[in-house]
Amino acid sequence: MKRRIVSIILTLALILSVCSLGSIGASAADDVATITVGGKTITARVGDYIEYSIALSYPGNNLETAQVELPVDFSIMSGYTQDELATHLNRIAPVTAASSVVDRFDSPNTFGLTGYVMNFANVKGFSFNPEKTVMKLLFGVEKAGSYSLAAKVRHVYDINDTIIVDQNYNKKDTRFSYTESVEEAVLETPRPQVMTYAGGMRISWDPIPGAHRYRVYVKSEDKGWVRIAETGDTSFVDPNVVSGKRYTYTVRCLSSDGSHFISDFDRDGKSAVYYTAPILRLSNMEDAVKLEWNAVAGASKYRVYYRGSNGWTRLTDTAGTSAIDEDVTSGIRYTYTIRAMDNNGNHLSWYYPDGFSITYLSAPEFSLSNAADGVQISWNKVEGAVKYRLYYKGSRGWTKLAETENNSFIDTDVSSDYTYTYTVRCINEDGTAFTSDYRPGKSIKYYAAPKLTLSNEEDGVRIKWNPISGASKYRVYYRGSNGWTRLVDTAGTSVLDDDVASGTNYTYTIRAMDNNGNHLSWFYTDGFRIQFIRAPEFSVSNEADGVKISWDKVGGAKKYRIFYYGSKGWTRMVDTTDTSYIDKDVRSNYTYRYTVRCITEDGSAYTSDYRPGKSVKYVEAPKLTLSSTSSGVSIKWNSVAGASKYRVYYRGGSGWTKLTDSSGTSFVDTDVRDGQTYTYTIRAMDSNGNHLSWFYTDGFTITYHK
Repeated sequence: MKRRIVSIILTLALILSVCSLGSIGASAADDVATITVGGKTITARVGDYIEYSIALSYPGNNLETAQVELPVDFSIMSGYTQDELATHLNRIAPVTAASSVVDRFDSPNTFGLTGYVMNFANVKGFSFNPEKTVMKLLFGVEKAGSYSLAAKVRHVYDINDTIIVDQNYNKKDTRFSYTESVEEAVLETPRPQVMTYAGGMRISWDPIPGAHRYRVYVKSEDKGWVRIAETGDTSFVDPNVVSGKRYTYTVRCLSSDGSHFISDFDRDGKSAVYYTAPILRLSNMEDAVKLEWNAVAGASKYRVYYRGSNGWTRLTDTAGTSAIDEDVTSGIRYTYTIRAMDNNGNHLSWYYPDGFSITYLSAPEFSLSNAADGVQISWNKVEGAVKYRLYYKGSRGWTKLAETENNSFIDTDVSSDYTYTYTVRCINEDGTAFTSDYRPGKSIKYYAAPKLTLSNEEDGVRIKWNPISGASKYRVYYRGSNGWTRLVDTAGTSVLDDDVASGTNYTYTIRAMDNNGNHLSWFYTDGFRIQFIRAPEFSVSNEADGVKISWDKVGGAKKYRIFYYGSKGWTRMVDTTDTSYIDKDVRSNYTYRYTVRCITEDGSAYTSDYRPGKSVKYVEAPKLTLSSTSSGVSIKWNSVAGASKYRVYYRGGSGWTKLTDSSGTSFVDTDVRDGQTYTYTIRAMDSNGNHLSWFYTDGFTITYHK
């Protein structure tokens, strides 16, 4: 095998500034370029090398610096990208110790040069001359076609970097020389194999003894050879391919520094039509895994595989672009892959060997029910799920309601007699992605569970509630020894439970019903509790020095509050733990009205109802003044407003005994003995002889002295 080196030597004799141009003519064939430099025409094939040398000469020693410019589009012929070119030139171009690296200038530098510019210095009296090459470029012809090469040299005379530019470029002719040489190739030609692969076309070849680097080329149906990669491996995947198109590849060995070829290449190359390995998109359905993919150009059908205990196993063949695997279990991870096929069942594409995986989570099975204070959404625990998202369907479609790790949720933002629709979906822990599908929404008409207000009335517990929109009647329950027991059905909004005992706790709940007696609402399962305390039964009576209010002890009562009815209605009078009280702030012949109510120990709340007030006309008990007279014991008293007469009593062996009735205010007891002690009391009476006042029960006592 031969490797052809085409050499071009460009000598620029510098007086002020000399520019020489080389041009490339029209290409002859798919892999041939014709190059004309000066008076010479060179024919180069793709894969040949061009050695491009520049030598500078100057008749004196006062030249300080010089710069050589190559155009930016020099990269077209070099085979390197613009970003790669400067680095490559730095490696192989400078051949003098005084040469510096190459810089790229997309706009003119301080010397007015653009492109790839190399600096040269006249160090220690060194003279530029035609025999001394200052720059050598060695590169391969990578593409056939027309190119443009140019070189421009500019120098500076003095140490102050004064720029001297001569606009007349014809002062000195440029001299070109041209040689051809032949060099024996040292390594054998790589023979690639080509196959479709997951993600591109795979090119592979046997390792070539002595080779360390390879350059890979591709030729498509509408383009010639184009370099696509350099690698130290013996395979490469070309991702820039289109399904259904044919591609041809070849490989060539490179020197270890990548500067030149060290083998020939297979000019026919190896061809194959590329078929994309389908990429699967996996998603969880209600009760299955759904697999989807894009159609592959040229494919007639597809074979889907799942990875089981024995490796890849065929799941199904289909001409469509989706498939469903229903044989799945929630919480289990499944892996799938796919290959494109022709009509005869032959594989066209490769497959992704790692496959595409998904953890299957079934869509939650859920139910709806009316809770006491909202709609309850309940669902089964989904194996593998870490979190759930609930949705309700509103005027704008499905809207996120809540996220929870629990298996139920109560939507309290609801109104009675309205219909609501919900669904549930599994999500990942941070809520950024769905991990399951969702089932069709379910709807329910919400009926609020009535809230009870309990209060003690005179002889029973009053149970009240607000009407529920959509309800026809209500069923009230009490909690007995056997749990909730129906108390009564009613179309109203209150009932009285009078089968109660004072001091006993009672718990009630209620459900809204339709006309047919079917439950509409749920109920408060804990119920509503009250301790029934009966309203005190009381009486009022005149005492000697006030009105006495008396009542029976009420079971469960801690304290009592007595009220009187005045000009401002019922007014608190006193709190007491006793079962009677005397109102001394009264006036004779006035009527007073009272009632009694049970209260908490601290007096902060009522614990019972109260009975209608009872009235009494207060008539004060007369007070007696006793004295001894010659005729007997003189008994006197003040007149009492409202009294018609008075009844005087003495205390004998059988207790109080009537002594006399009198319409006056005095009386003399003549039936007395000297030195004896006597006790008297008195009561005011009406004209009919009925008692008006009470009496002083201890009486008034005197020892009689004649």
